Amino acid sequence: MPDRPGLDPKAPDVIRAFIAIDVPPEVKNHLGSVSAALGALDLDARPSPVSSIHLTLRFLGNVEESRVPGIGDAIRRCAQRVPPFPLEVRNLGAFPSRKRPRIVWAGVAGDGGLERLHRFLELELQELGFDRERKKFRPHLTLLRLKSSRNLKRLSNYLETEARGTGPVSFLVRRIHLYESRLSSRGARHEKLVTAELAG
Repeated sequence: MPDRPGLDPKAPDVIRAFIAIDVPPEVKNHLGSVSAALGALDLDARPSPVSSIHLTLRFLGNVEESRVPGIGDAIRRCAQRVPPFPLEVRNLGAFPSRKRPRIVWAGVAGDGGLERLHRFLELELQELGFDRERKKFRPHLTLLRLKSSRNLKRLSNYLETEARGTGPVSFLVRRIHLYESRLSSRGARHEKLVTAELAG
């Protein structure tokens, strides 16, 4: 297996992995329009490529490639416990706050299916030896990461006044994926390693 940029070349059997929900093209098109509006603010920021926007359920970090089959089995067990569920993309927010934004995101809301799926994943991953996530699960779709404070006030004002006009847009979640994230000077490229269909 070839060495991957961003990882220790002495450990070629290690991959950078995460579990996520892909979003359909119509939602990505909507988010592309939102990103274009943010771009008009002339921020010093790195936007997320619209084609790779996803909803992260759990970032796993560097894991041995030999663990992928076991993780895949765990993901499938979780998926079979949750039927397809709707999600709604609406509003904008920022981490750590709208007043001090570093990451700008689109919010996600549902009927509880997402939280159930995340809870099952946490339990299965603990059985595999992964530490429990310390931070509270805050589902979101990352749109951009700020690199400096240029026009920060303009962004803060935009988030306060225009954020509610970005949706809602709904879609049905039918499957989840285990991704490998390959880092390079041109950014991250994501490859699906495992796909698990939800129950039903």
